[in-house]
Amino acid sequence: MDDNPVRTRLIKDLSATKGIVLWRAEEQLKAGTSITEGISQAIEDCDYFIQFMSYSASHWVNAELEIAMARQTINQNLKIIIVNSRYEVDPTIVPDLLKRGLFFDFASDYDSAFKTSPAKRAG
Repeated sequence: MDDNPVRTRLIKDLSATKGIVLWRAEEQLKAGTSITEGISQAIEDCDYFIQFMSYSASHWVNAELEIAMARQTINQNLKIIIVNSRYEVDPTIVPDLLKRGLFFDFASDYDSAFKTSPAKRAG
């Protein structure tokens, strides 16, 4: 169960958008599958990588972002989307590392962020 209502809503809205197929490790990885290989392959195959901001990001969250950024150097079409879904964040202080991606503040104004996100426009 997801304890983040903004993340839950975004997943629901994107799932309902024509042309968008979501891949989530907790749903797609099967027992015995290499987590690193499964996530790496999913990132390699995607057009958009969505990363939810977290002040307490796990090792896996950081590793996923690193994999996506490495893939972006090879595949310039890969869009990395950074989603703020919980925190009051001044987008001017988003770390330089994240500036390669697109930053959307869903916590402040969900509807505006969703309407302008490239993942939504892709559908």
